[in-house]
Amino acid sequence: MEGECVEPVQVSSFVVQYLEVFLHQSVVSLPQSTPGMSFSWKSPSLDFIKVNFDGAVFERTGEMGVGAVARDSDGHCLAWLAHRVSCSEFGELAEAWAAREAIQLALRKGWRLVVLEGNCAGLIQKLDIRLEDLSVIGPSVADIRLLARQFLSCRFLDPAFGQCCYAFSRPVSI
Repeated sequence: MEGECVEPVQVSSFVVQYLEVFLHQSVVSLPQSTPGMSFSWKSPSLDFIKVNFDGAVFERTGEMGVGAVARDSDGHCLAWLAHRVSCSEFGELAEAWAAREAIQLALRKGWRLVVLEGNCAGLIQKLDIRLEDLSVIGPSVADIRLLARQFLSCRFLDPAFGQCCYAFSRPVSI
């Protein structure tokens, strides 16, 4: 489902329902968190939109889910999306699909300066290498790169590193 900004209570209700379903599913692989490390949302630069994305695989039902939330530099929700579809049992593919959906959301909204943040270091590294990716998600990586070129500036971040891992940008005058 995709929508314009909604009241926080509605988003909260959706998230609670989604998490209840999630907790009753078997997830193929979840990254282990590092003790003592915590991540918090960091705002993008002024005039940029940050789109956080994530994907998950539900082994028991043979589905994957993706979601994205777009916020401005003040943290205001501008748009969000969530999808579930039948899929393979490959977690990195779910992350790549989530990244692609996040980019398409930003393109549909007409945003030109975006930061896309996802927690799959493997995907972000594949985007960072800038060489042809011959892995299972190689075609998805190529598609993500192609879509990202439509922005004036598009940066991919991994919150674990707190830095820009990959960027497409052209000179911008604001």
